[in-house]
Amino acid sequence: MNKIIKLCAVITAILGLSGCALSMNNVPLNYTTPQVPKINRAKYNKPIKVGAIKDQRGENPRLIMHKTNLNEETACVGYLAEKPLSVIIQNALRDTFIKQGYVVRANNATYKLTGSLNDYSVKWIQGMFSAKAVSKLELQLNLVNLKTHNVVWNNYIVGRGHYKSGESGDAVALLFNRALSSAISQIANSASFRQALK
Repeated sequence: MNKIIKLCAVITAILGLSGCALSMNNVPLNYTTPQVPKINRAKYNKPIKVGAIKDQRGENPRLIMHKTNLNEETACVGYLAEKPLSVIIQNALRDTFIKQGYVVRANNATYKLTGSLNDYSVKWIQGMFSAKAVSKLELQLNLVNLKTHNVVWNNYIVGRGHYKSGESGDAVALLFNRALSSAISQIANSASFRQALK
């Protein structure tokens, strides 16, 4: 009898893991960069290369988040972006620098920006009549002078997004995009980052 119970438990666990793999929902982020301030090209004319952003979460690279219940227990359901989150972040940084007026190159650059995606989380807060959520995106970024190989700027950036039930649009996409825009805006407005590029 005990063997049967143990066998059933193993089968249930295997089916549960299979269920996780089959319960991933695709959520296109279609991220666009926010409005950012222009820089003085005459002062900041040294070219930048935007290198890879490493995903340190240990998850599916396309995973945005797992679904959770009100007790913040992870369910066997996840939401996948159209491409790895690290690539979306890398592209967002590159597009932002171009929009600001920096010289962005893949080769023959003076500076190279790299970093890591350390975490992304969402906390839901249930009210009496509605719910809201706060998202948090954690990035570590490093700027290296390719001539001296010295790190000239590094920062740990936390971007946050907010969502209220009833808003139009997909909550999963809105929460991530708003957190990323928050992080991007911090970088775009960073005086210490501009100073490092002189």
